[in-house]
Amino acid sequence: MVINFMEQFLPLSEIGNLTKVSALSLLSNDLTGNIPTEMNRLNKLKILQFGDNNFIGHLPPNICSSGKLTVFSARNTQFTGPIPKSLKNCSSLKRVRLEQNQLAGNITDSFGVCPNLYYMELSGNKYFGHISPNWGKRKNLISLKISNNNLTGSIPLELVGATNLHLLDLSSNQLTGEIPMELGNLSSLIQQLSISSNYFSGEVPVQIASLKEVAILELATNNLSGFVPKQLGRLSMLLHLNMSQNKFEGNIPDEIGQLKVIENLDLSGNSLNGTIPTMLGQLNRLETLNLFCTIPLTYGEMSGLTTVDISCNQLKGPIPKISSFLQAPFEALRNNKGLCGNVSGLEHCSTSGGNFHSLIILTQFWCMRISSKPLKILTARSISLGLEYMEVITKQSCLLGSMDNILKDNEQASEFDWNRRVNVIKDIANALCYLHHDCSPPIVHRDISSKNVILDLEYVAHVSDFGTSKFLNPNSSNMTSFAGAPLDMLHQHPGDIVTYLWQQPSQSATDLTIDTIPLMDMLDQRLPRPTNDIIVHKVASMIRIAVACLTESPRSRPTMEQVCKQFVMS
Repeated sequence: MVINFMEQFLPLSEIGNLTKVSALSLLSNDLTGNIPTEMNRLNKLKILQFGDNNFIGHLPPNICSSGKLTVFSARNTQFTGPIPKSLKNCSSLKRVRLEQNQLAGNITDSFGVCPNLYYMELSGNKYFGHISPNWGKRKNLISLKISNNNLTGSIPLELVGATNLHLLDLSSNQLTGEIPMELGNLSSLIQQLSISSNYFSGEVPVQIASLKEVAILELATNNLSGFVPKQLGRLSMLLHLNMSQNKFEGNIPDEIGQLKVIENLDLSGNSLNGTIPTMLGQLNRLETLNLFCTIPLTYGEMSGLTTVDISCNQLKGPIPKISSFLQAPFEALRNNKGLCGNVSGLEHCSTSGGNFHSLIILTQFWCMRISSKPLKILTARSISLGLEYMEVITKQSCLLGSMDNILKDNEQASEFDWNRRVNVIKDIANALCYLHHDCSPPIVHRDISSKNVILDLEYVAHVSDFGTSKFLNPNSSNMTSFAGAPLDMLHQHPGDIVTYLWQQPSQSATDLTIDTIPLMDMLDQRLPRPTNDIIVHKVASMIRIAVACLTESPRSRPTMEQVCKQFVMS
């Protein structure tokens, strides 16, 4: 049995009678007060979620007395006190989220072996103590986050025993010592390694470059010294590198220019000297740059750059004539030796003998000529609009920005309601349908993500950044013949689907179970649960189609043309 409460108070007289309940969700209900002691009677619970409420007091002491609890979430509440002993010794645990509370106590031995544990989030509390070597015994552990606490000591070498770890976040603590070279053996780290805002010292071990698939590497605000390792250029999947506010010296190695997919690079607040390697000018995916040193003119090629901060340096000469510099506030350019350019607060440069680059528009819509057809703008509901040429949108005031940035901002995300999200999904599907079925030869984008979907002021979606797109030869092995897939993989009533995803991890047709990542994450918990029948039906339809697109065999997945037809019918 699954129970989801929507009231403003807990029914104290009844909750203890729900002895057959296996999953209880109290998520996002503005509930207040203490957790009733009657909760301890629920000895069949496998899933228990308190998150995003205003509870006070301690966590229930016998929360896992039955030894059956697998998923426990109490994120973003006001709980205080230590972790209950029954939770510490709960060997059945698989997923725990306790972040953003006021929980305290010594965390060194807060959890036993927990052989099935794969996700642990303890950030934003008041824990103290050391990082237990026992974390390395958890062979199924995928994600470990203990940031923003008061941990001391060093990183235990035994941690490398967690051979399936994808994400490790120990930032904003009081950890000391050197970065263990053994961390380079955690080849499973493909998402994130964050140890920023601690007191680590010494050089960055070159073995860190063995984490070849890591996407985020954060070493900022420590006491690290020496040179920036040139071996970091081997991190071919790196999207975000932050080594700012340390004591690094010497030149920025040329090899950093080999990070072809990097989007954010911050080496500021160090003692670096020399010039920026010209190879950095070829990083066309770079969005945010914060560096010291001279600015080479090759930065005119850096079309993806959106944010710069070169303040408080000894820079001189003209700023690059790309929009990220020309639109930068004076605060991002101030206190230098002699910068000039067409920016308020800077002196104008002399035009004699200068090598000036044309303005590169950051908001790009890639267009092309298809056979004898006119150019097409791949933008939302006006997808069929044909132009012999197109004028690129240049005014940022016309755009809200990327869907990725909107979803990261809680205020903007709350305005991005269910109806708008449904329309955006349809917009993207229409654009892909055009590429796959109306272009000759067909085009595959190959990099569709929230970062490459731009929303305008009317929440119309525009597909952008075709840097990795590819033409398909209809006669080649790259083409797959689709017979069409059934889109009824989830047979439940639309309202049941939404309720199910809102309440608990799912055992779905895609073989996702409560042992893996819960499907409830498909629905943004920051938005109110959809209740309007029309919206519920649309959201459920999107879920059905999304699940069909995840079918293991590519030949069994629907084409984008079939997807668009289903959207029209739904």
